[in-house]
Amino acid sequence: MRTLLNKKRADRNRGCPALQSRLVNLLGWLAAKPFLNGRQLVVACRFARIGYSLEALASLERQGLASHLAGPGGPDTPLRRYYQITRRGINALSRHQEATAKDIAKRYWLSPRRLALLVRALGHTEACHQFFVDLIVHTEKVRCPVAGQGLILWHGEAEAYRRYRLDGLDRALRPDAFGGYRSGAQESFFFLEWDSGNMAAARHRRK
Repeated sequence: MRTLLNKKRADRNRGCPALQSRLVNLLGWLAAKPFLNGRQLVVACRFARIGYSLEALASLERQGLASHLAGPGGPDTPLRRYYQITRRGINALSRHQEATAKDIAKRYWLSPRRLALLVRALGHTEACHQFFVDLIVHTEKVRCPVAGQGLILWHGEAEAYRRYRLDGLDRALRPDAFGGYRSGAQESFFFLEWDSGNMAAARHRRK
């Protein structure tokens, strides 16, 4: 039995490169928050310098672990591109998280249908990500910031999904994101629902 399990693990990992921790971390960001653009990733991952993060993205693309969409209008530069994890990237991430690729895809809703929806609503997707990026930037601009102050949690749509019971029925809460912010000794947690004016009023009220 153990031999069979080891064979399955070896088959799953075949062709998946061993990655440095910074690249695994970056893959995790792209799985949990698809279509972060290069500028947002530079801030979110808090790499020491812009070139370092762009090199990491380029490395993922060279290995076929990530791909990108060009930003609408203007020059096609790494900072303006929208990045997503590929199927090969999901396999690599599953190796490092000791899970199956199917489990990773299910955990982060990385189905072709959902990713296509995120692309069609790319302005909305970018705005949701930018809300959290702006919180990070704002904290860094605060004069004499307190250690540990600022954004302490950022969950994308898939991670923010919650189920609960109301009036004896199972309900689903599917916000655009979930976050936590610390100011001094106070921590605040919140759901983000970004209204871009493209949802029917009745559906918006239900949500």
